Amino acid sequence: MFLALALYGSRAQSIVDILGTFDYINHATLGHDELELHLNALLAAGLLDVQPGNMFALAPGVHERYQQFHKRRRKAQFDDAEAFIRLHDWEDPPPRLIRLTKADLAESKPVVWPWSHKAER
Repeated sequence: MFLALALYGSRAQSIVDILGTFDYINHATLGHDELELHLNALLAAGLLDVQPGNMFALAPGVHERYQQFHKRRRKAQFDDAEAFIRLHDWEDPPPRLIRLTKADLAESKPVVWPWSHKAER
């Protein structure tokens, strides 16, 4: 989940964008409960910024810190993302501050990858 957010830098994403990027990276989807748990864990760790309109982004400075971390370690993105997240503490399970509804998952818009000028359809 963190890597899906990190690909966009500090740009905010909708739930649909996050799920599309997660599917692109992992060739898998997240269920409602899993998505909510991951978002709440990132929020509790201070890595997530919740913005108006159900938009989510990495908290200020997190993308830059992750890029520096990844550059120093030079491991695979998945390994570095997991190691970076482990550096941040949160309660297990995290407090449920983000509560998603089925309507949050029902919105529809194309996913635009940060390295592309075209929308995937």
